[in-house]
This record gives sequence, C-alpha cells and structure tokens, in this order.
Amino acid sequence: TRLFRLNKMLDDLEYIPKFQAVNRFNLLEKLDNNITAFYDEAYGEEDEVLRTWHHGKKAQKRVRSLLEIAIQEFSKTDLYYNEVVLKIEQAIIQYQKTRGKEEQIAEDAVYLKLKNDLGEALKSRHRYIAIVHADGDNIGNTIASLQNDAGKTRAFSAELMSFSEQAVRKIYQYGATPVYAGGDDLLFIAPMQNDEQMTIYDLLKSLHDLFAQQPVFQSNKASLSFGLSISYYKHPLAEALSTSRNLLFGKAKELEIDGKKRKDALAINLLTHSGHQFETTLWQDGDSYPLWLELFKPSEKLEEAFIAGLMHKTDTLALWLWDACNRGTLDAFFKALFNEAIHTAKGRLLDKIKDLTRAIFVDYALHASANNEEKRLLGQMLHAMLRLVQFQNAPDHD
Repeated sequence: TRLFRLNKMLDDLEYIPKFQAVNRFNLLEKLDNNITAFYDEAYGEEDEVLRTWHHGKKAQKRVRSLLEIAIQEFSKTDLYYNEVVLKIEQAIIQYQKTRGKEEQIAEDAVYLKLKNDLGEALKSRHRYIAIVHADGDNIGNTIASLQNDAGKTRAFSAELMSFSEQAVRKIYQYGATPVYAGGDDLLFIAPMQNDEQMTIYDLLKSLHDLFAQQPVFQSNKASLSFGLSISYYKHPLAEALSTSRNLLFGKAKELEIDGKKRKDALAINLLTHSGHQFETTLWQDGDSYPLWLELFKPSEKLEEAFIAGLMHKTDTLALWLWDACNRGTLDAFFKALFNEAIHTAKGRLLDKIKDLTRAIFVDYALHASANNEEKRLLGQMLHAMLRLVQFQNAPDHD
C-alpha cells in the first residue's frame, strides 16, 4: 500500500511549482572542500570502479573530465595517462592552491599531440560525448498489476534494485560515468566508443536487454527507452543534458507507429561542432534495429565516401525506394542502382543495407503511407541510420 501511495505522491509532485532557496550556497565549493571524504563514503577505499579508471595507475579520486570521457578509447595507453590524466590533475592541484583562479590544460594541444601520435586512429568521435537518459516504459501498469500484494511488491522492488546495480556496473565497465541510477531511471555520460571497440549503441542494447530479463517486466511488457544527445565535448553541458531528457520524454516515449503508441524507443540528436544537427527516433523492438547495429561492427569497414554516396542516392530516389519496397522489387532496384565496380566489392554490405531497408519498411508500417511526404520517411530513416554509422567512422577533420 505504501508503494502505491508513494507512486501517487511522486506523480503529484511533478505539478508542484519549483522555488529557489533563500539561503544559497556554492555546491562546487562544498565538493572541493570535501571531495576525498565524499568519494571514500560513496565508493570505499578499494572500490573496483576507482581502481580500473586508469588501469591500475595512480590517479586522484575524482569525476573524470569530459575530455577524458571523450577519448576513453585510448585509456589503456601511456599517451592517455601522461598527456591527459596527469595534466588534468596538475591543473586541479593548481586550482586548489589559487582558489578561484582556474587553471586549465591546453586541450587543443592535447588533441594535436594525440593526432600526431595516433594518426588515423584518432576519429571525429573522439571529440564528442554521449549523454543518456533512460526510463522504463509501462512501469505504472506494472505497479498496478501488483494489486497491493506484499510479496509481489517486495519482488518488484528487489528486481528494480537488481537492475539498477547491474546497470551501473555495465556503465562503468563500458567506461562511462553514471550521474544517477534509481530503479528504472538512469543518467550517464559516455564516450562514443570504448577501448574494447564497443559502441555507445552496444551499451544501450545491453542495458535494454538487461531490463527485459527481469521477470516482472517481462510479464507486463515493460521496456526501457532512451534519449541520446551526442555533442562536441565543449558544448554547454546543461544544454546537452536538457536535449537528452527532452528526447526521452518528448520523442522516445511518444513514438507512434501506424497510429499506435509503441514507446520502447531510442531518440537521438547529433549536434556537430559546426552547428549542424539532426534527430531520429528508432524503435528497438523491430527487426531493423539489430540490423542497423550490425553496421557498427569493425569488420564492416565502412568508408566515409561510400556511406556518403549511399545517403545521397537514398535522398534523391526516396520515392522510388518506397515503391520498390511496396512492390516487392527491392532486389532488382538495388541491382540496377548499385552496379559499379566499387559496389561489386561491397556486395555483402549492400545486402545488409538492403535487408535494413526492407525491415524499416515493415517495422514502421510504411506500406500505409498516404502521400509522398509519408513515403519519403523510408529514405529519411535509412539516411539517418547511415549518417550515424558514418559519424562513428568519420576521420578527425579538426
């Protein structure tokens, strides 16, 4: 009974106006003065997470900077430790001495050093961070299904706690930094790819599957939706945070297909350093989603120019693409469209993209498209998916 009352009160709390405290204090100053005690209390002296942050090398107990998160893929290298970790910690020590005169490391010089030493291994993605909000779908219905049964309520609470603990461990193991984790609610900051060639999308899939494995969620068809904001690591963090939250609650949880609310979605916004951005919302329960994830595997070796060419053709021939799917002639369409020597060498990859196109058409019920604008959605979704793959593999141009 208490759980139901608490759930109702939390719902009501969302409508209460927010007020500023009369007596304000500097939170950052409080953290600065008590940071060591804070980490000891939160994690303990020998916490596994803190030990593995810098792969056994001596480092301060602290939250990693956005620069460190962005280039986490190189965290096992001496270059990362010497040129990034140590210099950041020297800047922190200097800041603590001067109290108010902030000491910053020359981040542009760090990237120049990385580029000189790493060459083509340094990608555009290493200048970007991912901010993720996650929230369970149909949790209210799940709570209602407990019917005030004390045993069911305890089991539900235990499963929520278990998911939260396992999710945090997965987030840490990936190399991301959790901000909070409470039951089905998650917020964390992550690199686009970690040092084991695992992408942010692999992590989200892992968390989604972990949530679905909890028995109480399986029986009530609950799922986990995400809002993913990808932005330059120097972009205002508050804006990226707000974007991620709005994506989750304004896009992912509002996804409709063929007039029916689906939820169980990943809403993505990519904002580049130059200011260009685009958004897309992907349904995680369809056949197209795992086919899309396959394209991120290192074995695919997707060149930027090749993906750019594919995107151009899907844009200019969007209506023909829809018609080929609708008529069941997609194989012939691809054969006629991609008939150059470079396409022959990419035959297996083109087959995967063809399968993805067909799956998008089915998953999003695009056969019911009533006008050209709706028909273009097939090409737009394929373009968005390929654009994200292109971004993941793009060379560093800065």
